[in-house]
Amino acid sequence: MDKLRLTLDVASLKEEEKKLLDQMLGDETFLNRLSDLGIDEQIILDNLSTIFTSYDDYLICKNCPGLNKCPKDVKGSTIELELQGHYVERNISRCALKEKNDKLTSFYEIRDFDDKLLSLSKENLNDDKATKELLTAFIDFSKSKNSANWLYLIGGASKRKLDTLIGVYNRFAARNHYLASVINFPKQCRKLANLYFNEKERFEFIFNKLVDVPFLFLYDFGEEYKNETLRDNILIPLLRARKEKETLTVFISEFDAEDIANMYNFNYASKARSLQIKKLLSSAKIIDFGPLNV
Repeated sequence: MDKLRLTLDVASLKEEEKKLLDQMLGDETFLNRLSDLGIDEQIILDNLSTIFTSYDDYLICKNCPGLNKCPKDVKGSTIELELQGHYVERNISRCALKEKNDKLTSFYEIRDFDDKLLSLSKENLNDDKATKELLTAFIDFSKSKNSANWLYLIGGASKRKLDTLIGVYNRFAARNHYLASVINFPKQCRKLANLYFNEKERFEFIFNKLVDVPFLFLYDFGEEYKNETLRDNILIPLLRARKEKETLTVFISEFDAEDIANMYNFNYASKARSLQIKKLLSSAKIIDFGPLNV
């Protein structure tokens, strides 16, 4: 669109509207959008309030602060204009960032991690041995039930292991359409233990979600407060149910299988239960992220 020279009673505008009009008339990208929609100078004049609203929205998106800090009343929305005769109509739709975010969140049923990790992909990660092993394990599992269906991530920093797991899974899920739950295990254990005593129906609902979700990622595994109630009514039943279903389960821990088993070995009578935990966890394929300072 050629540079607009609107005949307008500027005196009728508020001072902030005058400034916005001057800015808009110098914004070639926005004016080209209007031109592509068939909106000419006269239509702009006749629909100035709508055009102003659209331009305000455009400026926010142009300097996007990110979805979490979006200042709009409806976060992640954008205004699209549509020419109806001589009138300009406004339609609210999802912005590109919101659409991408919604797609990524659709990969998860329960998500105990910051939204920032949703943008991670394998391309954002170190191309190291552990990352490659993790991606290969996902691919192998999707192709064959005979592959390792439990993974145990040890070594390195906890954050690095979680970031790598989320990044690899985001890439994998985008191509394979799986559903995962990412669980802060200590936090979830506290919640489930409370529900076990106070809301059995709610307990069964959440517990069954953890059993049935195709991919279950448990991080900070081993950091939970340990007692017989947790061991006998949450941990062992969850591990046994997922082992029977042969669903992919990934543990992020600072402790190996023997460490975990020993932590649940409270007394002589607990030994059989402790060995059961060790046997279940020892079936997982270990992926080592190396020394803590790597």
